[in-house]
Amino acid sequence: MKKKALFSLIIVIITSCLYGCAPKEQFEYSGNDADLYTEAIHSILGTDGLIKGRNGAQDPVLNVIEQDAHGRKMYVYSEKGSMGRVQKYILISQRTSNGFVYYYPDYNFIIGEFLMQDETASEDKINDEQIYWKQFFTESQVTKLKLLNDWNQEIKMEKCIKQKVIQKKDDPLTSSEKNALYNELFNESRNDREVFIDYLTMDDEGKLLYLASNADSSLMDYRMVIIDGDSHYNQKIDDVMAYQEQLAAFKREHNWKKS
Repeated sequence: MKKKALFSLIIVIITSCLYGCAPKEQFEYSGNDADLYTEAIHSILGTDGLIKGRNGAQDPVLNVIEQDAHGRKMYVYSEKGSMGRVQKYILISQRTSNGFVYYYPDYNFIIGEFLMQDETASEDKINDEQIYWKQFFTESQVTKLKLLNDWNQEIKMEKCIKQKVIQKKDDPLTSSEKNALYNELFNESRNDREVFIDYLTMDDEGKLLYLASNADSSLMDYRMVIIDGDSHYNQKIDDVMAYQEQLAAFKREHNWKKS
């Protein structure tokens, strides 16, 4: 009887891990575009840098769709982040050199919405990586993205920030520190698996940028959070589908410095 109970417990643990225990601290990107991956996971709020599934953690979808005369790359990035089910993005990278990826901050990406007329499309159909990216982005969105990133013009390195190319991003905060921050922001306590405080990036002076999510609230409360030593600042996101301008202003307000 004890053996049967122990076996059942093991099955429960294994099943749980298949669906939710793909720890990002153990995940490393294994694809061929680590530079583009690095840009995405340091630019887009709420990105985990992986896709969790029955077979554990897998690389996110990352496909280059266009390249200009100066070597810029425009690419689609897709994963299941903290601000939606399966989010799709288009990003532009300026260049990669000597182990660093260079890009224009804040305005280097756009967020896609599902634009197909078939509103009864199944979740499997929406998640299919073969689905054509133009079903998520309008032509005007892409045209504006190219304009903001000087597509087919000389690369202006003075406008770029650089990020060391990595295959795994470590979170500077411990679980207990994130629990305390979550409790302070939303005035409620959760266990570790229900606390969504997602690390994005760090500036040159050590300030940290996070996304804090209270997705259980009726209004879906998402906050940008900058941690500066013992102080932190937060601002609720007005539009999760177009927060780039708000994020840029939030950084300026709190003296974010990234070269």
